[in-house]
Amino acid sequence: MDNKLISAIENLDVAAVQECLKVGADITGISLTLVIEQFGEADEDTFWGHPSKEGDLAILQSLDKRKAAIVKMLIDSGVEFDDDCLVICYTFRCPKTAKVLLSKGINPNMNWGGLESVLLTIRMGRHYVGFNEASEVLLSQLERIMRDHGAVKFWYKEDEEIQEGEPLSTMVILMGLQASGKSTFFATEFKEKGYELISLDLLKTRRKEAEILQKCIDDNKNCVIDNTNPTKTDRARYIVPGKHCDFRVVGYFLQSKLRECLERNDKRERQVSHKGILATFNKIEMPSLDEGFDELNFVSIENGEFKISKWIEDEI
Repeated sequence: MDNKLISAIENLDVAAVQECLKVGADITGISLTLVIEQFGEADEDTFWGHPSKEGDLAILQSLDKRKAAIVKMLIDSGVEFDDDCLVICYTFRCPKTAKVLLSKGINPNMNWGGLESVLLTIRMGRHYVGFNEASEVLLSQLERIMRDHGAVKFWYKEDEEIQEGEPLSTMVILMGLQASGKSTFFATEFKEKGYELISLDLLKTRRKEAEILQKCIDDNKNCVIDNTNPTKTDRARYIVPGKHCDFRVVGYFLQSKLRECLERNDKRERQVSHKGILATFNKIEMPSLDEGFDELNFVSIENGEFKISKWIEDEI
């Protein structure tokens, strides 16, 4: 570990951190959570969002801006990060830093109920003398950023319990390359059954996707997530809230032979670049029941028809 780099991080000196990384500073052992926790110029009371003087909001925003710049540089240099970093952003009121982490792929829907925790803190905080305008501004910014990246409320359903014997609603998660047949599979298997389609390709933004997902959660409605969902992180953004809200989560992995998908893509009206399909192919992490699926299936196309078979771990 490079002591000069550590000193620059502790002082939230963006220029010094940049210079250290430029000359190849050793990043071994660097913790992003500790970076986000740095107090910098603010005293402890100010840092925790209990200002005692004018200008504290500006100080906190300035610190957050510097933390965000340093976190981005460290991630780009290979420093690892995990969901705990986003928890620290919430705890320490760092919306800009959270935005960097979310843009780097952190799941906004985590087990601790991130968005619900933020909203609950805002609601409860207004009843306490120590909670102030600075905290509310920063948490409100964090709420907006999390919603823009697909966060939904799922910590609990107020005053609701699933009654014994009541059938659970189903959240279906489709997985597979572009042009593997996911949209056709939805139309064939789920559309007439009244399942709500949630497709990022159609909705265009994570915020709109989250709004539809939130409505399905609130209304306890069956839904189908029609995205490529190649990685565990991609799938976790739906599995975690689904499980917390008592949905039965069922996965369908559509056979994704690269050559066949490329050929099928070239024949359809709305095409994806070969480069884009190859990029998705290279990211694929095979799903597992351990991720939280209640049921997992494999889908192939044989003689123009879909064939569904039970998933067999380590054999697909």
